[in-house]
Amino acid sequence: MNTEDLIVSILDESTTDQQVELYKACFDIVEDSHKIRSFWIKKHNQNPLGKSLIFGIVIEGKLAGMNAFLPVKYEYNSEEILCLQSCESGVNPLFQGRGIWKKIMLFATDYIFSNTDYKMIIGFPNYRNSYPGFVKMKWETKHQMNNFVLINNTKSFVHSIGVPRFVSFLHPLFSMQKIGYKIKGLLDSNSFEFKESEFDCLIWQDKPDAINICHSKDWLKWKFDYTDEQCVNLYKKGALVASCVYKESEFDQQSVIRLDRICFNKTNAREQRIIVSKLLGYLSYKFPDAAFFRIWTMNGQGIEKIIKSLLFFKSSHPNPFIIKKGYNEIPDVEWNLSFFDLD
Repeated sequence: MNTEDLIVSILDESTTDQQVELYKACFDIVEDSHKIRSFWIKKHNQNPLGKSLIFGIVIEGKLAGMNAFLPVKYEYNSEEILCLQSCESGVNPLFQGRGIWKKIMLFATDYIFSNTDYKMIIGFPNYRNSYPGFVKMKWETKHQMNNFVLINNTKSFVHSIGVPRFVSFLHPLFSMQKIGYKIKGLLDSNSFEFKESEFDCLIWQDKPDAINICHSKDWLKWKFDYTDEQCVNLYKKGALVASCVYKESEFDQQSVIRLDRICFNKTNAREQRIIVSKLLGYLSYKFPDAAFFRIWTMNGQGIEKIIKSLLFFKSSHPNPFIIKKGYNEIPDVEWNLSFFDLD
């Protein structure tokens, strides 16, 4: 069948099972379909900002390809900017190589800007896979998100990357277990208190001169529900000094702790370094078998200097943050983002 003859449509809930199976196939997900279906429905049907727009092509009753667009709201100068985030996408292996994803994306962006109130589409694509396609369709690259790693459990980390155990001795300082003495020397163990699951008390550290995500209570409840993220607040002498949103995930059958958002309150650079050190010690104690910590940072964010000083190392090529504007009135300023906002 000629690709030009294929019809792109907005998928409804009658194709949810096919959407889930295509998502699993394209991202090599081995979890059972019931669990993934629950995640899919929470994410795309129960968003307080509205249901996702999922565009796809069906060929002879089979979902050949799709791209989901998730509603998200940002704020700049007290003005709200309603956007869509391009997220889960994929093409059935039986239909790859026909330009199906490109056809879906071109139709979807034209439809969104012509028939909805969304002013912009944003994305956080994989650098090697989908990013080149976005570039060809003239999406604008705004920022780079850097991926940093700190080994927590040397044995688990070596197993996760499939190399002989002796390689771990080449990087003895990278292990949390090896630098534990350094953290203990920096910190007074009695000076901090950790409180889990205080979602309403999270620090956000919005930048007044940047575009920040809107974080209403309804949005936060939904976000934590579908992502299975956790949060911990750090107190010093009763005062809230930092918040961390984190998640235990999996990489090559090994536990990984993602630090998806770290924010501070009325602290200087030295205090922030101590706080992050204490946070790592707390999470290392809570997840002793986790292979490593992972954190995504935006180029130029202050947290980068801190984590580099704590022996995090850059693990892969940065991933781009991209946008597609519906019209030119969108301000051309910095975005203040974390991985929690984009996941």
